[in-house]
Amino acid sequence: MDSASGRISGDIRLAMVRCVYFPYPAPRVTEETRKAISGYEPRYGWFFDDIREDIEEFASARRISRARALSEATGQRLADRQYPMYFTGNLDAQFVLVHLNPKQADDAAETAFPVSTFEEYFDVHRNWGARMYGSDGYRTFKSRFDRKQVRFLRPFNVIDFGPDDSEDGLLRNLERVIDNKLQLELIPYGSDTFNAKAFAVPEVKAHFQRVLRVIAATNRKYVLFCGTVFGPLIGDSVTKTHRFNLKRKDGALERASSEFSNLSIPYEGRRISAGWCRSWARQGIPMESYAGEVISRYGSD
Repeated sequence: MDSASGRISGDIRLAMVRCVYFPYPAPRVTEETRKAISGYEPRYGWFFDDIREDIEEFASARRISRARALSEATGQRLADRQYPMYFTGNLDAQFVLVHLNPKQADDAAETAFPVSTFEEYFDVHRNWGARMYGSDGYRTFKSRFDRKQVRFLRPFNVIDFGPDDSEDGLLRNLERVIDNKLQLELIPYGSDTFNAKAFAVPEVKAHFQRVLRVIAATNRKYVLFCGTVFGPLIGDSVTKTHRFNLKRKDGALERASSEFSNLSIPYEGRRISAGWCRSWARQGIPMESYAGEVISRYGSD
């Protein structure tokens, strides 16, 4: 992070979030889709209502007023002419990753808009991995961010990854790393950059409460906030910080130290146990080694 401005550098942001410069996946709503929505409704109906409001407005006006209002409140340029990304994957997943927001440019150019209803939006985001990497997905786009997630999540043994020594194996793992976990975006509206000072506004704190409410809706095994940028929101919930030197592929230890913090976050009379992967966005970090350190320290006092 640029200490003078509090602005996250472009290189680090690329490591933190999935870049959304490819065509938006086309939905395939079926009766199975509707059954899935119905099954989630008791726990996430309020969440669906929030998303539905944005999608219906976007379908009719091609703009999202809440994104524009947040831009005005924070002084940040947020994409109000693109689809929001509230989540990808399985809402009930045991493994949750929380990121800042999608990497997007607020492109005003004419774009294909394949989603016009909440059902279509849900189908795409619940099955984002399949739509991008599945047997009838794009398959030509292999995000560096998603590959990084495979390397990080594999040691946790919460997703059934196969070998990735072939093209098909790699694509299957990329599909699974998205659809078999839950990824939440603190701010669902994309941006090229985001100033950490904007976290002080009440609107951002309201988004944080939304993320916590989703997390608290069911039991989770791992909840991880990714990146130092979350400091203003979760810094007071740190119970212990660990510093260590990671092992590189050649077996030598890195000179730079990495960090992970345990969290106990207050939420509606209870506390949510989580972890803060402060070094997630560091360039060149050996992710498998970092995952091992997180696993060994997660939940420790």
